[in-house]
Amino acid sequence: MKKFYKGHVYYHLLVDAIIIGLIFLSIAANAQAENVVFKPWVYVGLFLAAYVIKTVYNILYVKLSYYELKEKEIRCRRGVLFRKETILEYSKIHAINKKQNILHKFFQVAILTIDSGSTNTATTAEITIWERVDVVDKLKAEIAAYQQGKHDAFSSQPSEAPRTKSNKENLYKFTSKLKLVYSLIHTLTALLIFAVSVALVAGTIALLSQLPAFIVSKYVSLEFVLEILIFSLIFALIILLFTFFISFIDYLFKYYDFRLHRTESGLEVSYGFFSRSTNNFELSKIKAVIIRQSLLQRLFGLASINVEVVGYVESSDDNKSNGTLPGALIPLCKKSQVNDFLAKILPEFVPQAPQHKAKKYFPFVSWTLLFTLVPLIIASGACAWLLFNLSVPKEAIIIFVVCALALLFAITCLILIKGGLEYRNSGLSIGDGAVTLYGGGFTKKCVVIQKRNVISLEDVTTPMRKKSGIFSYKVHIFTNAATNVFTLKHLDAALKDNLTACVND
Repeated sequence: MKKFYKGHVYYHLLVDAIIIGLIFLSIAANAQAENVVFKPWVYVGLFLAAYVIKTVYNILYVKLSYYELKEKEIRCRRGVLFRKETILEYSKIHAINKKQNILHKFFQVAILTIDSGSTNTATTAEITIWERVDVVDKLKAEIAAYQQGKHDAFSSQPSEAPRTKSNKENLYKFTSKLKLVYSLIHTLTALLIFAVSVALVAGTIALLSQLPAFIVSKYVSLEFVLEILIFSLIFALIILLFTFFISFIDYLFKYYDFRLHRTESGLEVSYGFFSRSTNNFELSKIKAVIIRQSLLQRLFGLASINVEVVGYVESSDDNKSNGTLPGALIPLCKKSQVNDFLAKILPEFVPQAPQHKAKKYFPFVSWTLLFTLVPLIIASGACAWLLFNLSVPKEAIIIFVVCALALLFAITCLILIKGGLEYRNSGLSIGDGAVTLYGGGFTKKCVVIQKRNVISLEDVTTPMRKKSGIFSYKVHIFTNAATNVFTLKHLDAALKDNLTACVND
């Protein structure tokens, strides 16, 4: 039995001082702005009281928390007021992640999170350990040895380098050029949305300018509208440029020194500058591989590859939450390189070309059009009828009707385009060991699932589609709770038996 490293306390002495200090400074500033008089010693006293309470809590947390590696499982007990003990068998471990930010490095501390395959806690690590960074590396190696049944050999050679460290070359190099392209693609996506908004605004102005002059002058001041729109566009552009800059910096540092290695037990993925994550997981724990392509990525012939592993997901914080997005395997590469990378890293997950495509285009848009346009038409008609009965001038009603029709037209075009992309991207391929699913609208997705990981199949249809032999299929796999279902839309009903066979394999 070993207690948590006291560096946890030192780390929080600094972090808590900054956080609590900023909170009380904010309170003092608001009080002064509202002419509420408090003597300085009151703030100092409250700050010290909160700081002491938090420090005492951190000390007790370290004193009362411990972990222990047994023959078949790892035990961890942590907490102060509410004590939590977790027992996790080595065979149930899906991901082992080491996290360390800049302040952690200063205090020589690291956080080890160990995640099981429980979908009830798919976004929360079962075990969290605060330890010295060198101890964390040894723990990772020792746990990996237990998983492989080689702990005796590992214990007899304590002077060896940690076994989870790879002696092989980095399997993927995320160059500065790729990082720049990666950041630009994400910012250009926001720019595209902004451009569409500008186009809609310009269309509105053009529409107003074509109305009879007496309508504009009597009910709408075109000069005032133009001033407001120009001011709004300039303000939005400034915010967008600032967002671009922040996003660029964020992506640049997020994937700093991205490394992908093969180890004895599986894969190791590490990245990050301010907060570095090192993720280890066995190959057998990989549930699916997801190849994504946004519209801009498709335009430039690029793609990204993610892996579905319980416990390896993005958007994670330092302690508990493990986010919801699949973890990055290849953040960005040329689409033509995807199969080459997977053949080298995960040959079982190389996607096959689609063997079956969606039967018809109309089912991709029918219900969306129905449940989107009908309520909008009813609401617009009701508003127009209300304006008419309130004796609102006909010219104003005409303006409302024209704007409503323009909105309906824009929404209809968006639905039709998205449905067309889904129809084109949809597909299915069933191989000897894996199932490849194709789908997505504006973002094209190719999902490769090993048959052994398919746990159930659900078919969805309507009476009319059933007559035409069209079914949608939901493929359930054992993975993170937020992403454990992949949908195939509007395929041939005859494929049900083939997909059901995947569940029984």
